[in-house]
Amino acid sequence: MAGLVKFNRLHEQQYASDKLVKTVGFAAGFVAAMRQRVGWHGPDDPVALGLQQIASQCGNVGYALRFHGGYSGLLNELENFVNISFLGGWKDPWLKVLVRLQSAALMQYYLFENVAFLGKVTPGWIGPKLAKWGGASELFRKSCWGWGLCCFLDIIATRRKQAELARVKRNVTTWPRTPAKDGALALIARTERALSINVARMALFFIPNIQWSLQAGSRFAVQPEWLLQGLSLIECMTGYYALWNGLSCSRPALPMPDRADHLRASQKDK
Repeated sequence: MAGLVKFNRLHEQQYASDKLVKTVGFAAGFVAAMRQRVGWHGPDDPVALGLQQIASQCGNVGYALRFHGGYSGLLNELENFVNISFLGGWKDPWLKVLVRLQSAALMQYYLFENVAFLGKVTPGWIGPKLAKWGGASELFRKSCWGWGLCCFLDIIATRRKQAELARVKRNVTTWPRTPAKDGALALIARTERALSINVARMALFFIPNIQWSLQAGSRFAVQPEWLLQGLSLIECMTGYYALWNGLSCSRPALPMPDRADHLRASQKDK
């Protein structure tokens, strides 16, 4: 029952709901692609076709969530671009630049995706007006440019966070052995885990995005559908694991060593 309560409270957040929808969608897409790859049931396998429809509808839910904003979207990224709201307490001056560049890339992504989404769901109204830009599908493809750039920048930013955290850890290891030190090292270990997971997630995002950025029929589009869906599913499950366990990529707020503990530890060392 405790797990059910935690699940329900967690999914009151839009981010968690979006993650669940993505996980279901990519799971359906992966199973459909694998059934068609095996070919036991033929190209018109009703199960595979039904799973593809589920995956498509889950994708539309994701588009709609990002369209109206909330935890993501144009306005959210504009706020971060102006105020650097997503810095997470890190001190590295280059991270301010990288965080701003990520938001600039995401504004391009959201703008193109939002317009493409409107064209997709209104084929008799807005859809024809997008023809001079190649149509909705072309705008969806070009939106992936911003998303790919954001993932690449996020990997660079996370590596700088890991370097900064390593410096913090070296400093903490010089503290006398106190409860504050043990607590600080535990927080650092959680953040190390979160940052490592984030690098893996960004790589899992980036690899399929390369193909989604290419024009249809490109000779560089060599990733099979089952691989695209599978990598995306692994990313969703990895992100879900981090979300469920409350792992954060923010700079940990470390407890300061208590002066009395510090004195006792110093006397003990003598």
